[in-house]
Amino acid sequence: MSNHPWVCFDCRIVARRPSPATQFVNCATCGQPCMHLSPKIRVPRKRRVAEWEALRVWVQRLRIQVEEKRAQQAREHLRWLRQRIDALESRPRDPAREYLLAKYRTELAERS
Repeated sequence: MSNHPWVCFDCRIVARRPSPATQFVNCATCGQPCMHLSPKIRVPRKRRVAEWEALRVWVQRLRIQVEEKRAQQAREHLRWLRQRIDALESRPRDPAREYLLAKYRTELAERS
């Protein structure tokens, strides 16, 4: 198991911890939560301010892309649930149909 970098962009400090064993790491200087990065991402030296800022911008863009992808997947799943409910409602009644309808309706209500 390798150590993963946890970075504080404000202080430009890197803490290396085993990722699965640690849920959160706080900065030793400012006490704010650090951000976990992949061990494959090169972290610049502390004095290279421009590289740190570029890394911060890149990580922020990546996080936005991930959140947009999750939101899109959630919308697609809701659409799929509605389609499945419509398809099941057009079928004749049977125990499996009723079970799936209840399951899908509950999930749709929880996610909407």
